Amino acid sequence: MGGVDESDKMLYTYLDERRTVKYWKKVAFNIMNRMVLNAYIIYKERVDNRAMTRLDFISQIIVDIEHEWMKEKRARVFQHDCLNENTFGLVKLPQRNLRYCAVCSTKNKRKRSHLICVQCQKGVHPTCFHKHQCFKF
Repeated sequence: MGGVDESDKMLYTYLDERRTVKYWKKVAFNIMNRMVLNAYIIYKERVDNRAMTRLDFISQIIVDIEHEWMKEKRARVFQHDCLNENTFGLVKLPQRNLRYCAVCSTKNKRKRSHLICVQCQKGVHPTCFHKHQCFKF
């Protein structure tokens, strides 16, 4: 039990539990915290004298994740800006905008989609995209 107690003691140094009704969230955050703690322990074993503090280590992980996310976001925006008339694909409409699906909607049955065709700007479901008229090679 000594190792588990020591791990719990280290884990609760930076306690970030949130009050929630959904218990799975507490379990998921606890697992992530334990993964970060284990990564920090391995980091301290591998680095000689000049190891970061645990708070700096956690902050650096957050900064690295943020940089990766921003790089991915910029790449997505760049791809969206580079689309031309010859490009096929679907783009998500901003916020809660919906359009009727051009393929599966009928007068009696209207089905809405959050996605639009890049070429014709009509609403299309991902499952209907292969039947869409603009999707011709």
